[in-house]
Amino acid sequence: MVYGNVRLAPEGEILFNGRRIQLTRTLHYLAHALILVQGRPLTRGFLAARLADDLSDEAVIKSVERLRRVFRQRDPGFDQIETLRGFGACR
Repeated sequence: MVYGNVRLAPEGEILFNGRRIQLTRTLHYLAHALILVQGRPLTRGFLAARLADDLSDEAVIKSVERLRRVFRQRDPGFDQIETLRGFGACR
């Protein structure tokens, strides 16, 4: 499955611009969820439940920021993760 220049390989690896990237388990699950929904919004509550049962809203926000930073380190123009302020969601 592909979303922009991010690809979820059949074996579960995350590829960015064709290159495998190492992610923590939390960031991997987050990237996986965002790739699967192809730009549709996901609420913080949904992401918290997907990532871990006891993850706070703040932890979800920080995880989204970290994932965005990982991609931007490889491509400063990366803009495929958008926080929808006021809706408690990202896409």
